[in-house]
Amino acid sequence: MLQDRPSPDHAPPSGTGPLDCAAICERCMGNTTLVQMLLDRFEKQAIDDVATLTRLLGEGGPAVAARIGDTAHALKGAAGAIAVAGVHSAAADIERAARCGSLDSLPALLQALRGEVVRCLEALPAVRASLQPHPEN
Repeated sequence: MLQDRPSPDHAPPSGTGPLDCAAICERCMGNTTLVQMLLDRFEKQAIDDVATLTRLLGEGGPAVAARIGDTAHALKGAAGAIAVAGVHSAAADIERAARCGSLDSLPALLQALRGEVVRCLEALPAVRASLQPHPEN
């Protein structure tokens, strides 16, 4: 829809923060309604997946390694889809460690992921505001 496209004087911020808004807007062909929906879904998934990873890590043992890897893989994919490089990279590190059985490294990797998710979530209000159409003067 044409009204969903940002106006020329309303360009989305580029990749200076944890989320590359320009990249996701390009991937969504300027459809800011779609971008907003994807951001909402990512926000919920990131919160849920970090909680799941924390819970699974608390259960411990090699039996949960596959579930940790699967959860990290899903979050990695969601982050990649909306151009959140830090979350994508941190989730990939957890996935790799879980798949290789490097369970001792998981607490530190989860802490790094948590930090990246927090950075991203803190940036979302500004990103969402930048996607809103500005009234014509």
